[in-house]
Amino acid sequence: MSLARFSIHGFLLGALLMSLMTHAAGGEPEQQLRAAAINGDAPRITALLNAGAQLESRDDNGRTALMLATRHNQVDAAQVLMAFYCLTGMYR
Repeated sequence: MSLARFSIHGFLLGALLMSLMTHAAGGEPEQQLRAAAINGDAPRITALLNAGAQLESRDDNGRTALMLATRHNQVDAAQVLMAFYCLTGMYR
């Protein structure tokens, strides 16, 4: 097996493993963000946003994490999300 073929297989295996790890951790960071908003997990929201989760991402119904937090009466989660909106200037 040539080195190039080995490298391609290694790359594909790595991509597959990353995909499985993301799925095992609860999906994409934005899906995890919305789930944390629904559950009112403010520390998790902070960690996900600091790690690069997109604040304005929407679910299949067009709802952001802030919309979900307020819909589920998760005040602490909503406050964290609003603070990030203010810090990033995305509230416009």
